Amino acid sequence: MLREYGAAFKTGIMARGGGGDVPGVSLTVRGEPGSELPFESLDSRRPDGPRVLAVREVEGATVAQVFVPQGGFQIIEEKLRDYLRKDTPKGKPANEALVASIASFQLAALQELWTDPDLPFPPPSQPMAWEAWLRDPSEELLSSFLLLCRQHGLITGERSLEFPDRRVVLVSGTATQLSSFAILDTLAELRPARTPPTEFVEMPSREQGEWSRELVSRLVLPASDAPVVCVLDTGVSNNHPLLAPLLPAANMFAYRKSWGLADHAGHGTEMAGLAGYGDLIDALESKMRVALEVGLESVKILPPPPALNPPELYGAITADAAGQVEVAAPERLRVFSMSVSTRNGRTGGRPSSWSAEIDRLAAGVEDGRQRLYCICAGNADPYWYPHYPEGIMTGKPLDPAQAWNALTIGAYTERDIIAEPALSGWLPIAPHGDISPMSTSSITFERGWPNKPDLVLEGGNVALSPGGTLPPDSSIPSLSLLTTDRMSRGLLFTYTNATSAATAQASRMAAHLWAEYPNLRPETIRALLVHSARWTPAMLSRIHNKDHRVRLYGYGVPSLARARWSARDVLTLVVEDELRPFKVGKLPAQMRLHEFPWPVEELQRLGAADVRLRVTLSYFIEPNPAQRGWMGRFRYQSHGLRFSVRRPTESNPAFRARLSKAMQDEGYTSSTGTDPGWELGGSRRNRGSIHSDVWHGSAADLASRQVLAVFPVGGWMADARARRVEKPTSVRFSLVVSIETDETEVDLYTPVANELGVPVAVES
Repeated sequence: MLREYGAAFKTGIMARGGGGDVPGVSLTVRGEPGSELPFESLDSRRPDGPRVLAVREVEGATVAQVFVPQGGFQIIEEKLRDYLRKDTPKGKPANEALVASIASFQLAALQELWTDPDLPFPPPSQPMAWEAWLRDPSEELLSSFLLLCRQHGLITGERSLEFPDRRVVLVSGTATQLSSFAILDTLAELRPARTPPTEFVEMPSREQGEWSRELVSRLVLPASDAPVVCVLDTGVSNNHPLLAPLLPAANMFAYRKSWGLADHAGHGTEMAGLAGYGDLIDALESKMRVALEVGLESVKILPPPPALNPPELYGAITADAAGQVEVAAPERLRVFSMSVSTRNGRTGGRPSSWSAEIDRLAAGVEDGRQRLYCICAGNADPYWYPHYPEGIMTGKPLDPAQAWNALTIGAYTERDIIAEPALSGWLPIAPHGDISPMSTSSITFERGWPNKPDLVLEGGNVALSPGGTLPPDSSIPSLSLLTTDRMSRGLLFTYTNATSAATAQASRMAAHLWAEYPNLRPETIRALLVHSARWTPAMLSRIHNKDHRVRLYGYGVPSLARARWSARDVLTLVVEDELRPFKVGKLPAQMRLHEFPWPVEELQRLGAADVRLRVTLSYFIEPNPAQRGWMGRFRYQSHGLRFSVRRPTESNPAFRARLSKAMQDEGYTSSTGTDPGWELGGSRRNRGSIHSDVWHGSAADLASRQVLAVFPVGGWMADARARRVEKPTSVRFSLVVSIETDETEVDLYTPVANELGVPVAVES
């Protein structure tokens, strides 16, 4: 292994001229099939150290691309030598987790930088558009790359996108042209340039039909018992060739039979396309089989024009929709997706009859059946688009987005390249990775009401002309998402955007997660999605006020991969439990103490190293929407739950005593002043019925925090008079906890997995 590494590096240096001015060599490090390659250990924090450029899975093996500067060769060399000559205090070879998992070192080739999971690497002479991801965002490397492209006859785009450790440039040419060593050493990865929705939307119907039929031929349909996304909207045109396989006639419903089942406006079909496929471009351009993991249902809850639903019926119609699908398929797992809202009655976060009914349905108040709802935050008035982002900060989510138990979805965007030639000179309003101009926030909500939205997903962007004007309908195809059209004009594809599109995608993500973990509660699916969310660099740089940040972006952008526990360096524990939230006769209210088997020895060994403890608590409340001051026995929520972690110097009896006192305080919020290190702290996170926060501190400090408690605080259910009506004596909750560290020389997962009995891959 040591000889192979040295030979690959030396060959690369010689192939590049062999001089001291060669910056370094890109190597391919291939892991052993079936074992996890801890590639983070190959990445050095030293300025002249090796850098991991890209990681992918190939035939069951992890493959990492690593750039090794000339001055950093010895860093990996020392790791390999130490494996041969040194042992740990436990008698194992040093760096065993890394070295034993490496199958080979090879000189990197261009195709090794291709990271698209669906499209095969193109033939050497095939002209195409590429996204070239440079290995660092510096102007120096960009200038060098652009010069090299000109020398090799490659055409580059006029603009580039800069990220914290990457820069992306659009390049047109062949793989042969890109294959020079000089160009190769500037790259971290290659991806196919995305085709803008414009090209598909502007295709004639015959060509759209050809693309659609080709995709249908590659579909792998979901199992008959797969979870579904239930679209509550304007109906769906299920005769669409891409929707027919997912939405049989038996899954179509309407609040009134006289409305019909078909889509009268187009919006429901657009949402169904996103719920089934996500952005259609990915599936259309892939040449691989497309496995569909979830199905669709449709309930038409909006009448054809000119009829309108009376506002007092919004809640009843939503309840009827749930009743219809559950009678038809009572055992089916479903995510209710509602991209419908109203501007009537913006209440500063206070509940309406509609939002309260959604809370009742989610909690299963009438029938004991808990449900998962994804609802849109509602769109900003286009008047405010040019006043970005202040317009979003002063607006409010639309009713029923204030529902406590629903996942409320806002929109952010990574769409900032305008492809339409007629719009040359127009500029996107939102920067890459920031809130979409079409989204709304709860910054102006009254203090005690929930943080909304909970999550943000791609919702597209808006652009302004050189004169500062908006396009006629505020939408530009290349800044939007591609989806299914209701075919009223014979066309199959259209574009869509805003919080509606974001909500459909979030619903799809939740259903996919449920397909993998069908035994989890709705509260747990909700918790995992929130737990997986992160704020983008653009979000962190724009908003430093943490209260405003969580009310504008929610908990950030969710990741299905993280929600599925796919990252090895993040230890995640999931708990589904219940407790008694109030005194019943002589039985006191309960708290639940969860002692987690932290890898204490590993954490103590890390000492002062930075670690993160991420905690998410999810539960459903029973609503009481009567407006009687919202305090004490009149408050909206039946109960509240909180979490707390034992402090380093705190004994278990002292911990219980502190929480017992907090349980008597109906307005309890944990103070960051008494337990520093939390990102949000109690006053920001303890709103609504989902609470998520991250603690930052040293590994040694975390090693002494082995107990986490969930405990109740006040709500109307605790009042003696309220309990004369029979109420449950226990309430459910879901808890997700993870430990994260950027340290690469320690395995946090294995010690805990061994103690829990979780299977861990070992060499036999």
